[in-house]
Amino acid sequence: MKEASGNLGQIMEILRDRPPGFQVLSGDDAFAFAVMALGGEGVISVCANQVPREMHAMASACAHGDFAAARKIHYRLLHLMNLNFSESNPVPVKAAMALLGLCEEVYRLPLCPPSDGTRVAMRAALKELELLS
Repeated sequence: MKEASGNLGQIMEILRDRPPGFQVLSGDDAFAFAVMALGGEGVISVCANQVPREMHAMASACAHGDFAAARKIHYRLLHLMNLNFSESNPVPVKAAMALLGLCEEVYRLPLCPPSDGTRVAMRAALKELELLS
């Protein structure tokens, strides 16, 4: 099940009360570390489009019980995770992917290009992560 409620109490109840074999995946990058640390199996990630290796490393570290390593990655990426939802998904991530040269920045209605503020913030975040020069 994809869990994207943003309600940590609800997420913990689902994890505690689920039947054997019932997998719970975080549907929110910013909650992925917490969900996996509490026993969830992974994440359906937006951020993985921009930083696939780091998101894989975080999920893998959690799966192997290395929560210190996972926490470090989580906090490194947290600003980007939150920035991806500063406007309607997938507008910010698509703008980032275009900045990285991985796609054309084309939007179809009802989506529209991001605000100048979001574009500037995304460029700065990608530079901070050393993904963009």
